Parts: sequence; structure tokens; C-alpha cells
Amino acid sequence: MKDLFFPDMINTKETELPLTNYRKSRTSKAFSDFVDEMAAESETESPEYLTLKSDPTALMSTPQLATLHGKRIESHIVLTKDGYFLTLHRLISPCRRDGDKSYCNNETVLLHHGLLGSSADWILLAPLAFLSNTEGPLRILRAMAFNPPLHLLKLLGNGEFIPKRKVPYWISSKYCHGPELFCCNPLFFFAGAIPSDTEYLDRSFLARLMYHVPAGGSTNTVLHYAQLIKTGKFHKFNYETEEYPLSQISVPIALISSTDDTLATVADVLRLYFSIQKPIDHYVIHDRNLNHTDFIWGHNAAELVFGKVVDFLTTGLYFNTTRINEV
Repeated sequence: MKDLFFPDMINTKETELPLTNYRKSRTSKAFSDFVDEMAAESETESPEYLTLKSDPTALMSTPQLATLHGKRIESHIVLTKDGYFLTLHRLISPCRRDGDKSYCNNETVLLHHGLLGSSADWILLAPLAFLSNTEGPLRILRAMAFNPPLHLLKLLGNGEFIPKRKVPYWISSKYCHGPELFCCNPLFFFAGAIPSDTEYLDRSFLARLMYHVPAGGSTNTVLHYAQLIKTGKFHKFNYETEEYPLSQISVPIALISSTDDTLATVADVLRLYFSIQKPIDHYVIHDRNLNHTDFIWGHNAAELVFGKVVDFLTTGLYFNTTRINEV
């Protein structure tokens, strides 16, 4: 199972085992072979997967998806001082003409994806404004140099969590109830965000979703997330006693939660609400069918979530956080 989640961390060095451990290692190898065989059987893709993979939009990148939606887009890549490649995809708002005059919307919105996400998350269902991308940092570093900087490997972890592979069927069928298509997807499986009905979802959208999600991430980022769950605190990686001072965050923040979200519960979001300096609002969506991933990919996301976000941007946050982009 290790190669499913941490493929780059597999130790390829052969070591000599003491004779006393031979029987134990042989038993362990037999069990490992059994697991590998079961996983290999699950790698046989169902007709539904093969149909989705054949969709012409499935393999499209973020710029290609934007073009598909009829949007103009430009991409900007910046190398930071500490060795990171950061990518921004800018969707250019079209100007509106009224007689001899043209009116352009120059307001800028930066959208950043969450854990195991990428910039494609925001445009799989609907095109928006500014999309930032930190997908697969080690993948980018490997393309940049054969030996990534050691301080970055120490920070990120020498491996990548959850590549684009399926959760073995023998695991998903035991612990997940729902369509195989979602139960075998690592992100949906671990998030517990399994739609009960996919009939309302467009097939091309499903193809894009299954290809881009999850996007992957560094091992230490995921380990850090696990530490926060275990401790119930928002602290530095490997330092439980060094909590981030949330009370010093002075940027106005609006929070949205759902009663059916098991990853970011209403209680947890409310705790964050009372920890920051300038909370705008905590908007709770009372919908038993809106789970964690439905906030951006649900069939009713535009109605329940997107409209509220636009309201916050145009009213609640406008007084000191929105600037006019003159470019």
C-alpha cells in the first residue's frame, strides 16, 4: 500500500536480514505479495472509467479548459527567492461597449486551491477570475533540476502524496458506499464526500474531475495536516507547542460551512470565527447534500455557494480588501 500513497519514498536499497528474521520477513513478503495481487486486480479499469478517459476534455490543462469556456487567459510563472515556482492563471474579463465607450471590469480576485488541489479545481465546473497553482511542488522541482535543493526536500518531504492512481476496489468496496467511480478516487474516498447520485452530472465534467482530482501534494504537507487533526491545534509542522497566532490575523474574513461537511464541521469553522480579528460572517448552509467537495463541484454550488461568495466580495469585503487592477 505504501507505493499507492508515497511512491517516491520506496526504499530501493537491498539489505541483508538476520537469519532469525528470515521467517518473519518471508511471512511479511507473502502478505505484501497478496496485497499487491489484489491491488493489481483492482487496477483493471471498468467500462465507465474507459468511457470517461476517452472524453476529449479529460486531459485538458487549466488554460485549455478556460479556452473551452470561451475565456481569454494568460499564465505567469515566477521563481521565488527560496526556490519555488509559482503559477498564476489570469482570466481576462471582456470589456463591454456602449456606443463609442468601452467599460472594462478591472477588479481582481485571487482564488487559491486547497489541499491536494490545483488551479483546475476552479474551472472544472465554471470559469472564474485569478487562479493560483501549487500542484505537485516536487514534480516541478524535478523538472527544474535533477537534484532539488535539500532545504526544500526537508521542508516538503522527499515524496509526493497520492498520485493519479485509484484506491484499490477491495478497499473502497469495504469502506465506501456509493458509486465506484467516486469511491476509487483517493480524494473523495478520504474526504468521505461521495455523491449518492451522479445522473445530474455532465459526463464531460466527470471526465475532467476524475483526471484532475486529486492533483497531489508534498508528503510533509499531508503529514502536517494529520498532525493538526491529532492535536486539534493550528501549529507549526512537528512543533505542537508553537501555534500560529490566529488572533493576529487582521484581514477581514468571511467563512462558509455546511451541516453535511465532515472535514470542516460547523463547530470547527465557528472556532476559527472567534479566533480571528475581523470576521465578516459565518454563513452556514443547511443542506444535507452539500459535502466538502460540493462547495466547488456540486450541481447546486452556483446557487448555494458562488452567489454568496460574490455577495461577500462586492459588499462585505469591498471597504478595505478589494483593489482596482490598472493593468
